[in-house]
Amino acid sequence: MIKEEVEVNVKDLDTVLSYKNDMVIHKFLESYSISFEEAEDLFLETKRWLWFCAKTTQNRLNGEKVVPLLIHKELTFLDEMWHTFILFTKDYSEFCKKNFGFYVHHAPTTKDEKDKSLAEKETDLDQFKKKVVRETRSQYEFVFDILGRETLIKWYYTYPEKYTTEFIKKVRT
Repeated sequence: MIKEEVEVNVKDLDTVLSYKNDMVIHKFLESYSISFEEAEDLFLETKRWLWFCAKTTQNRLNGEKVVPLLIHKELTFLDEMWHTFILFTKDYSEFCKKNFGFYVHHAPTTKDEKDKSLAEKETDLDQFKKKVVRETRSQYEFVFDILGRETLIKWYYTYPEKYTTEFIKKVRT
């Protein structure tokens, strides 16, 4: 087994958020019929998410206990922007290296993980629900502690109301 050496150097959040790349926004707008301002906001929040992932990695490597991060359904549209950013592989790679010191990988839920989750759900629904609530609450608290109330509300309350599954289907070109 090869252990990957990661040199973490997470820049401050303002530096990460100041990164501009209109090519990413325009590419996103090829797939979704929303305003440039909305896409720009999603890109800003995607950079915030990436910083959050990098900061979590840094904290874990420093021996701190961290919550495993998951893109919940509420963040579907933000995840779509992340996918778009990744398409610009050179830009994305350079962004990560410059701002975090390492590449922030995108790891979708695998079939095995989904199967395991389904088996847990079928085995003991009450325990499964408690686990989901516990994990979700932990992530919400972690977002609140690191990024604050405003981000928590935007990601988990404003975005789900605004970017419903129906809305996303409607604006997909």
